Amino acid sequence: MLRVVVATLGMLAASQAAAAPTVTISNGVVVGQSNVLQGQDRFLGIPFALPPTGDRRLRAPQPLTSGFGTLTATTSPSGCPQLGGSTTTPVSTVTAAGTIATASTNVFNVLGAQPTNPANPEDCLYLNVQRPSGTNSTSKLPVLVWIFGGGFETGSTSLYDGQLMLAKAMSLKKPYIFVAMNYRVAAFGFLASAELATEGNTNLGLRDQRAALEWVQDNIGPFGGDPSKVTIWGESAGSWSVMDQTIINRGDNTYRGKPLFRGAMMDSGSTFPALEVSHPKPQGIFDDLARYAGCTPGSADVLSCLRKVDYNTFLSAQNNQTLPNSAISLAYIARPDPSNAFFPLSPEEAVARGQFAKVPIITGIQQDEGAFFASMINGFDGNNDTDLIRLFSPIFPEASTSALLALGNTYPKDVTAGCPYYTGIFNEIYPGYKRLAAIVGDAVFVLSRRLYLTSVSPSVRAWSFVGTYYYGTPVLGTCHVTDILALYFGIGSSIAIDEIFTRYISFINYADPNVIGVAASKSYVQWPQYENTNRRLMSFDTFGVSILNDTFRQTSYLSLAANDSVFRM
Repeated sequence: MLRVVVATLGMLAASQAAAAPTVTISNGVVVGQSNVLQGQDRFLGIPFALPPTGDRRLRAPQPLTSGFGTLTATTSPSGCPQLGGSTTTPVSTVTAAGTIATASTNVFNVLGAQPTNPANPEDCLYLNVQRPSGTNSTSKLPVLVWIFGGGFETGSTSLYDGQLMLAKAMSLKKPYIFVAMNYRVAAFGFLASAELATEGNTNLGLRDQRAALEWVQDNIGPFGGDPSKVTIWGESAGSWSVMDQTIINRGDNTYRGKPLFRGAMMDSGSTFPALEVSHPKPQGIFDDLARYAGCTPGSADVLSCLRKVDYNTFLSAQNNQTLPNSAISLAYIARPDPSNAFFPLSPEEAVARGQFAKVPIITGIQQDEGAFFASMINGFDGNNDTDLIRLFSPIFPEASTSALLALGNTYPKDVTAGCPYYTGIFNEIYPGYKRLAAIVGDAVFVLSRRLYLTSVSPSVRAWSFVGTYYYGTPVLGTCHVTDILALYFGIGSSIAIDEIFTRYISFINYADPNVIGVAASKSYVQWPQYENTNRRLMSFDTFGVSILNDTFRQTSYLSLAANDSVFRM
């Protein structure tokens, strides 16, 4: 019997080795790996731009200039340099009360600063491709491109194996190809200043993403993908990035005369109002970083100096620039650069002007978004107006005290009304925690989503959702990042995960989340299209789905809408 088992394992190993998938693209031959049990091929660590090293640091990505011959693409790439620069210091570990559920804690720890390539940390512009085994250049499958989150400061494509939803798509006989790219984060990708604007080298992380999308257009065909059927998808900063990709070049999403994508899915992030690159806040961060790196702020050679300092010096200077309450006050983000057509306007302004790609969208939030962030804030009483001003004034420097208080005063100082929602008197881990969680979540995610939809829904087909499937999790509820636990790690309600997968797969295939479900079942709950005259959400719950009116906290929404342009970070 042992001989039979050994022989069987040997045959399986041999079949896997013999079945190594091979694809020829413009730069060479890519040899991947097949997972026989999953029925999926992986091509890991394919370069899509020159390494942004040496004098290419703090410059826009540059195309590959030569072929790579035969590339063994079986190892997922390391991340780009991270804020913190160490996996021992994750973005979030423990709440103020230390009561995050164990499973969530483990994954939150994983989602912190990612490891880099020790031999050359800045050599990181690579992407992964996953597809059903047996796919070939004639398959013409739709393509899903994933953009990871991490506050524009951390994250790596290596965290995100797309096999769970792809397996569901294969079972529905609606397969697609999954692509996930790295992009530069923190100061390496989102440092902002007047000097960088003069060079045309702002928003480098967004430019990396754009370069990867262009790579997809040029190369996904030989993998079996249809470049005319690309959907972009992201979460958190990845979701903001997806939205940003729709407004780049004033909404022109074409490349060589054809659209880079035909649909967009945004989980926990839509418009992200941001100060211009030369505003005193980002300029001050740049000047401090330069000074810490041993360069002279304001000098003619400051950028040359920053490109010449060694990696560890630049990394240390970057890490020195974290802001107070960095859980919600980010030092490095995408910022409008009026001197450059690439990203000239703050997102909410671009949308208001109609300067966005007119493609179908899905955008949604987790019910308790703000709990994740409020749990990491210390030394503030969310029921105290002075504390609210002290917390939010540095984050939103253009917002007056009256504007901040006007928004804050729409939230009752009633623990039963706060976030996590519908939990009564429970989970108030410090005075005003649930009120503060409500304000943060609404201003950055929940109600900013409604503002975004109000602007775009007359022009595009749109669907919106709220996730509630982690209801009952102590302190956090269904907070920010819990969708990653569900959709990439399979943690949580299998019913909710299956509902989300089916509707997303329908959108990937048909640019409509309802096509597959309507065809499969008469009892299917149809996801209503979002309209300004009928604002409705799909709620993904623990035991199924329901339809909600998107009218909750309307007084807070109206206050935010009246002052939207001053809430720029």
